Amino acid sequence: MVFTKLKRVFESMKILRVLSTFLFLWGSYSVSASYEYPIQNPFAATIIGTPEPLRPTQESLSRWQPDYVKMPAVNSQFERKIEKDYQISIFPERVIPEVFWYEKGGLKYSIAQHKVQAPLIFVIAGTGASYRSVHVKNLQKTFYQAGFHVVAISSPTVPNFLLNASTSSIPGNLLEDSQDIYQVMQRIIKKHGDIKVSDYYLTGYSFGASHAAFVARVDDANASGEQFQFKKVLLINPPLSLVNSVNILDEMLEDNIPGGLNHFNDYYQKIIYKVSAFYHESEQLGLGREFFFEMFKQNPPSEEQMKAMIGFVFRVASSGMVFSSDVYNHEGYIVPKSKVDDLEASSSLTEYSKVAHRLGFNDYIEHFYLPNFVKKSGLSRQTLIEQSSLESIADYLQNNSAISVMHNLDDPILVPGEIDKLKALFPQRTILYPHGGHLGNINYSQNVNDILEYFLGKDVAADTAAIGEVR
Repeated sequence: MVFTKLKRVFESMKILRVLSTFLFLWGSYSVSASYEYPIQNPFAATIIGTPEPLRPTQESLSRWQPDYVKMPAVNSQFERKIEKDYQISIFPERVIPEVFWYEKGGLKYSIAQHKVQAPLIFVIAGTGASYRSVHVKNLQKTFYQAGFHVVAISSPTVPNFLLNASTSSIPGNLLEDSQDIYQVMQRIIKKHGDIKVSDYYLTGYSFGASHAAFVARVDDANASGEQFQFKKVLLINPPLSLVNSVNILDEMLEDNIPGGLNHFNDYYQKIIYKVSAFYHESEQLGLGREFFFEMFKQNPPSEEQMKAMIGFVFRVASSGMVFSSDVYNHEGYIVPKSKVDDLEASSSLTEYSKVAHRLGFNDYIEHFYLPNFVKKSGLSRQTLIEQSSLESIADYLQNNSAISVMHNLDDPILVPGEIDKLKALFPQRTILYPHGGHLGNINYSQNVNDILEYFLGKDVAADTAAIGEVR
């Protein structure tokens, strides 16, 4: 009896991890007429992603692989990692509270490095995602096979970055966050002086895509003579306005739980029960994307249920950010100021976690981020809100031919009309797909090949040996 209960608990935890991984894992104008990504419901696409048979394989990407790249054997029992993890100290004098003992030691990141001269691309993760997230690792492997050195960097919304590399440790200001990311990039390149670089490139997905746009602008404005001079930049599924998108994600959770947030536990347990029951009937599928793809076909959840699932995972990601920022800055937003210094490695955080999960990202913006930055910058709340949009750097984006955007027409984190605004920001530099939700098709074979074609050009596949040359 005890064993059965434990088994159910572990299965529930595994299901939550898989769900969380799937959901955020956050040229010329064109709409592909022959696009065959199969999941046309934007919420289902966001959750399921791309089924295994429709993802690129090492073999299918071999046409992009230059001679100097030696990929690990596919499906090897001891498959060699292409990347290596590192840590770097950005603020050596900074004291990190004991409750965050696991974040001490510096900012974590990874590099997939070749031994020869090659282009280098930075990949910036989306909201709540680290340098080890599924989307980052997939992009890292793809770019590495195509001949790039690849540096993977966590989102500023991740506690490890917030505590170790953020100037204010209050994420949300696109300019300041991007300046922090830029400093991290500069420090990484100086630390790894053995990397032979021909050109620099940049990409990011979701909120990381917004950061990539601002990082490019910071680099162009850098008068120190140590510019990257990014040859090409690609933004994948960025929000146009951070405030608009977080409002949508908050509402997905708050508006679609029967009875409201006070009944979330009952709602969540019902979902876990349904997934567990299907798992017992289909164990041969494993708990992968194919499992959820099949479950959705046989037991399709309602649109309301899917919205709530997406909103919940976003809420989990944002709650960790809010708690970390609150404690480090002694703001008293979640943890009373009188109790912050009492928090230790062994302290129970259950009650604080419950509070954090009830707070939306918009609550954080309204009651934590904006008051701090109004005081710090002297700018009005409305000005700061406007600065959270890509439109705040419209002139720069419209006139920079090196920056393009890849998006889905049905991305649920955009409000009506924002796709047209993105097209105006990136004239003749917007690649659009008819469907795919938010990042659901980021690992679809056509998308991956389009990404590589954007960075390398159509002719590179025919002459991949030239990629590593200085150009």
